[in-house]
Amino acid sequence: MAWANKDKLQSLMEQRDIYSFNQNGGVQEVLCKLKTSTEGLKEDSLLVEERQRRYGKNIMTKPETKSFLHLWFDAFKDLTLMILLILAVISLIISIAVQHGEDLSWLDGSAILVTVLVVT
Repeated sequence: MAWANKDKLQSLMEQRDIYSFNQNGGVQEVLCKLKTSTEGLKEDSLLVEERQRRYGKNIMTKPETKSFLHLWFDAFKDLTLMILLILAVISLIISIAVQHGEDLSWLDGSAILVTVLVVT
């Protein structure tokens, strides 16, 4: 019996349809085309190397990870945080430029900035 076609196996798995699976001979036919059994392959079998050549190794690629700083900067894309940051800077500018920092007026803008930095 010929080896199973990689594309046909992939489409069979993507469909996840029992009717299509049965149309292709069911479990026994698929096992036969894959040249295996319900017990699996023996490690020393020559079929292992042939299967890896035909179908590739069964290895998941490691997803690309993002650094903490990258995730932290991505958090600033949130509209609410951008508005808070802009208003905090405006509040600081007004309190320092107009009121010259009297009566702890700069504290509001500073508190908003610190809060946004901690929350992100």
